[in-house]
Amino acid sequence: MRRFSIATSLSLLLILGLAPANAQSTSSCTTTIITVNATGQVTPLGVNSSGTVTGSFFDTGFASHGFKWANGTGQLFDFPGAAQTALGAINDSGTAVGTLFNSDGSSLGFTLDANGQTAQFAAPGAFNTFAAGINNRGDIVGVADGTGFKKTGNTFSFFQFPGAINTFPTSINDAGVIVGTYFDGDATHSFVSANGKFVNFDVPGADSTDARGINDRGEIVGEVRQTAEGQGQGFTFINGNVTTFQFPGATFTEFSAVNAQGDRVGDTVTSDVNDFLSGPAFLLTCR
Repeated sequence: MRRFSIATSLSLLLILGLAPANAQSTSSCTTTIITVNATGQVTPLGVNSSGTVTGSFFDTGFASHGFKWANGTGQLFDFPGAAQTALGAINDSGTAVGTLFNSDGSSLGFTLDANGQTAQFAAPGAFNTFAAGINNRGDIVGVADGTGFKKTGNTFSFFQFPGAINTFPTSINDAGVIVGTYFDGDATHSFVSANGKFVNFDVPGADSTDARGINDRGEIVGEVRQTAEGQGQGFTFINGNVTTFQFPGATFTEFSAVNAQGDRVGDTVTSDVNDFLSGPAFLLTCR
């Protein structure tokens, strides 16, 4: 594991209202493989405090399905009538947020509650609405035609990182702090945002940083590459420090979400068969 300091970012994050959290020791961590009863690639995108994991499953035909995994069992979910389905984050009440893809190329966001009930929504005037994150208040973040949005109730607010061409929020915590990425025309960077303020969040010295998830302790997870040709590593940010993690035997690892306890989910690349990259998805539980 490697550690990097983001002391400057820490001070800025404190201004945004994030308090320091206690770092966890990886020596007490357990890795659990996430599977579904089908052949394909599992990509986790959310985990709640009960350990329920949600995300996307790509079958051998590269079609996307949503999935929900808990207690060692994974089940696929396809939105009725949709050409393809993806699930994103899940909150502690068991409500997940996702995206349904239509055959004409358009997409809509939706929620899926613990009882299996769904509700669709679309950002006003958008052809493509992608929903990624949801907090325990029910606030949702995502992307509408390249512009970031936050949905509170039935009200949408839109935002772009200053100077960015596209902004892609991926997670929101209960304090309303949002993380994600933005494209400035040359490269993709990560950001943290709260109360209308934006902070660049790139790991010092890294070629790229992809922030994916944030919990209420201000713990941020994602994927980082040290060089343009380098393989990705999962990262965890706490108290101004970034710790990287590589799944055993993997050439690529990424974290995509973190729950209140600091448990992280992610996926890997461990094999390359006829240019098809694959590897196990996992839940990393640390106590």
